[in-house]
Amino acid sequence: FIFLFFSRIGENLQLSLPSLTELVLTNNSIQELGDLDPLASVKTLTLLSLLRNPVTNKKHYRLYVINKIPQIRVLDFQKVKLKERQEAEKMFKGKRGAQLAKDIAKRTKTFTPGVAAQPEKKQTGPSQADVEAIKNAIANASSLAEVERLKGMLQAGQIPGRGLRQDSSRMEEEEEEEEEEEEEEEEEVEGAAAQMEAHMDGGGEEDMDEEDPGDDEDMDEEPPVNGS
Repeated sequence: FIFLFFSRIGENLQLSLPSLTELVLTNNSIQELGDLDPLASVKTLTLLSLLRNPVTNKKHYRLYVINKIPQIRVLDFQKVKLKERQEAEKMFKGKRGAQLAKDIAKRTKTFTPGVAAQPEKKQTGPSQADVEAIKNAIANASSLAEVERLKGMLQAGQIPGRGLRQDSSRMEEEEEEEEEEEEEEEEEVEGAAAQMEAHMDGGGEEDMDEEDPGDDEDMDEEPPVNGS
């Protein structure tokens, strides 16, 4: 099982991935039906997803893929039906079918030395975390209905598990903010207590200084003599 993110499938894929059975190319920039031809060499491939690729809008796309990869069982998270296999075989059978396949199998132009290359648009594929979420969701799918539900989410641009990760991150941020507020309140309370203590210490010394002269004067005065 493998996820890849690019706009073109290389030749001789079967040499580097000889035992590949499931391939998800969702949300890439694969343009033409002919760009899918290298997948025909991977004889072990049984599940393929090309959702959210321009190539899926091409005429005869699904039948073309079924004809090129006859052992495919699930295409874009939809089970390949017997009726589709029969239609694909009929459409591309004989010389006329081979000519049709040749006519529609246009391929994306490759770079030619000496010719200015057109700037490519920045790829906006899923993040690594999104890939892991998709992989886990598919691995845990227990029924075809669950696979269909995941397919609907991917077509709508939703990534399984992304909402949970976002909620978790939001909760962590809120907890950090609460901790910072508590620390600030503690610092304010400690500062106020320190100021009050300093004020009390300073006021006590002044009171003592004011009382001292009075006490000395009382002590200096002689007591009155009776009868004088």
